[in-house]
Amino acid sequence: MNQKQIMLQRFQRLQHSEGERASPAALENQGQMTQVVKRTYQRKQILHENMDSAQNVRKRLLFDEAMPKAPRGTAPGAVLHNVNQQINRELRHQVTEQNEDENIGVTAAVQAEQLGEGLLRKGEQLHQWRQVHTSKARRMDSTLQQNSNPISRWRQKKQIREQLRAMVSGQGLSAMQSIPASLRAKASAKRTAIVVRPKSRSALLLGIALLLAFVMNTVSACAPLTQTVLDSIVLGTYPATEEDVRAAEAAYAAKEKELKEEIDHYQQRHPGYDEYRITAADIWHDPYALIAIISAWYDGKEWTINEAAPVIEKYFALQYILTEDVETVTKYRTEQRTGQRLVSDGNGGTRLEAYTYEASVPYKYTICTVTLENKILSHLPVYSMSHHTMGMYALYMSTLGNMPELFAGNAHASHLREPGKYDVPEETLAADPQFARIMEEAQKYIGYPYVWGGASPETSFDCSGFVSWVYTESGVYNTGRLGATGLYGICKKITPEQAQPGDLVFFEGTMGDAADGITHVGIYVGGNHMLHCGSPIGYADLTESYWRKHFYAFGRVPYER
Repeated sequence: MNQKQIMLQRFQRLQHSEGERASPAALENQGQMTQVVKRTYQRKQILHENMDSAQNVRKRLLFDEAMPKAPRGTAPGAVLHNVNQQINRELRHQVTEQNEDENIGVTAAVQAEQLGEGLLRKGEQLHQWRQVHTSKARRMDSTLQQNSNPISRWRQKKQIREQLRAMVSGQGLSAMQSIPASLRAKASAKRTAIVVRPKSRSALLLGIALLLAFVMNTVSACAPLTQTVLDSIVLGTYPATEEDVRAAEAAYAAKEKELKEEIDHYQQRHPGYDEYRITAADIWHDPYALIAIISAWYDGKEWTINEAAPVIEKYFALQYILTEDVETVTKYRTEQRTGQRLVSDGNGGTRLEAYTYEASVPYKYTICTVTLENKILSHLPVYSMSHHTMGMYALYMSTLGNMPELFAGNAHASHLREPGKYDVPEETLAADPQFARIMEEAQKYIGYPYVWGGASPETSFDCSGFVSWVYTESGVYNTGRLGATGLYGICKKITPEQAQPGDLVFFEGTMGDAADGITHVGIYVGGNHMLHCGSPIGYADLTESYWRKHFYAFGRVPYER
């Protein structure tokens, strides 16, 4: 029996007797009931038309089948809107099937329609909420893309990753907490309704649908951030297998071993000189600097040990400069000679007598002077790379290729360090607007790695490059690109007691015996702290023994305060 025949039978059951129809009250009730039944019939006709599509929706809601994926290019909000419409049709269909009594059917149909409309409104609210969050995520991603600087993009994405990590550890909002309070309250109410009316299959499906909608919306809203985190991880990872990375380091180390053996046995391998004068620097390199150079050389594209070989040869030749200088000089030595001379024979005559004497004899003397210079592998990018490639190098040094334990035990291997922290008091910033401008610019680069010769965000910085950039770009004072000694030269000399936030603090001996004079500089921020380009850029406590040992002087940049 089809749906139309069922409805006709129910309509007949609602007809009244002759006596009932004769009563005015009965006639009035009959008219009202007739209108109700007619509306019910019309609603059920609409529900009947959607029966086929509701059957498919019911299967998916009962999880007999996996939810189908949205077609490529379909907006997530549109998908959620369609799901809400399908749920609404399913609820109407279930009301049609389950209610046999005509009055119960009328009530259930009205309630189902109200529930469906409410669900649709919630779906629209969720859709609007998601659009806001998606817009924010897209604006954030757009901001990242505006910078072509790889180290800047990595740094910003690292901050996003730290924020998400804080969320997971309980320091930020959970996924449900990030949903508007009004929607959370409505969801809670629906869950309560499910408990109170466990026999209502429609309410159960509605609760499941709401929960599914919340989960889908939350996951969709977090998708751009998740992609950003993945991008930051991939961006800073060496584009090579661990096997090839280790092989590249082993190849470079093998060449260093051969070089050391050459120095140690130079006289035996290069005979023929009268004197050997050998001056050799220590032979070492940072393995992470080597792999960062190779990865940057190929611009982040995948490489193998065979492709790395020419880069290894190139940078080994740049790092180690072995020179031999042969000098030939004329020297004099004293030799014993034998001669004859006339002497008296004692009888008034003479005779020849042999005797020995010392003579200064010239000769050729060859001096072989051998010098081995170590230009330090991590200092080479500034001389051999473009700004873009140098920025890629800085990026890999910031992450150590996401393999920070790969060269554990190597005394020369870099380590990841968190930047030193310090809160500059607000009153200090307010007291000197010029200093506030300096700090506004300087704090942008906290966490950037130390890169020898670096002088811009594109390449990252060394200590003097950082200070020169900050003072110039903040508009406080155009220093140009100066080294630490040059910065000290433009400063007014002041005592430690006179030091104020915005002054510079200089150090000596921080590079060992290889460099004399001023070797490091930082920006004094008050409270016995400085902001400087260490490894990485961050704050440092000047009362620590290391800085006290190497302290040289304070200097005041000549800007108007």
